[in-house]
Amino acid sequence: MNAEENKKKKEKMKTGVVPVSFAQSCFNKDWIVQLNEEKQINHLICLICKQIANHPLEIACPEHENMDESTIVGKHCLQQFLDNNGNTCPIDSHSSCEYHNVKLLQRQINNLTVICPHQFQQDLKISESREEGKTLIRPRCNFKGNIKEVNDHLNKSCPLKPLACWFQSFGCDYSCLKKELEEHLVLQKKRHFDLVVKHVESLQQKIQHSQEELAKLQVENQTLKSEIEQSKNNNDNLFKVYQNNCNIYLIFLVLAIILLLCNAIPAHWYTFL
Repeated sequence: MNAEENKKKKEKMKTGVVPVSFAQSCFNKDWIVQLNEEKQINHLICLICKQIANHPLEIACPEHENMDESTIVGKHCLQQFLDNNGNTCPIDSHSSCEYHNVKLLQRQINNLTVICPHQFQQDLKISESREEGKTLIRPRCNFKGNIKEVNDHLNKSCPLKPLACWFQSFGCDYSCLKKELEEHLVLQKKRHFDLVVKHVESLQQKIQHSQEELAKLQVENQTLKSEIEQSKNNNDNLFKVYQNNCNIYLIFLVLAIILLLCNAIPAHWYTFL
């Protein structure tokens, strides 16, 4: 392999699909061929991204049922393609693309033997640093196992698992190996201090805003109390007026009854009854 081909291969490995992403992207082919013959995995290649299909689907449209080439695609790749191309088939752009799961291929992919994906990425960085005349001394991960075991390895036992910076909650998104974290904390003291100050200032602004909102609510609450009290007083006054009117009416009614019984009710009193 000449220098130009080697450069292209390294560029492809740097910009290719992320080595492992069980939820979405297909698997980096260069990572897979570390421990597998290329001829053993050719039938597992996603026709969209040309990597190893993750959650393989087979396109089964009647328009190309006699097609000899593989019609395998990764689930995420196909979904993205359909979303971006109006649900047209990635093979010949017709509508109503049909597809189904291929459990046999999924089992084959799950059982492929691979090295740790973090180690794979680290090997690429070490190779690049050597070409630049630098020497990187890093811990190694000796994991070799099936793809279906990788997720558990990364979560529980990988020595290359990146650790988040202690100041992540304040805005530092840096992650690194455990042995490199101390150096990062020392070198980034000022930046971390600035992040903490900015975070505290933000909290103070939020507290001040909350206090202002609370003061407004208290004023509104007091206003409502006053309005309710005023309304209650008005209702009490109306009730007293109504009660007085009722008492007056009852007095007239009693007098009218008495006079009626005595046949002596004045005619103008009828206007009150």
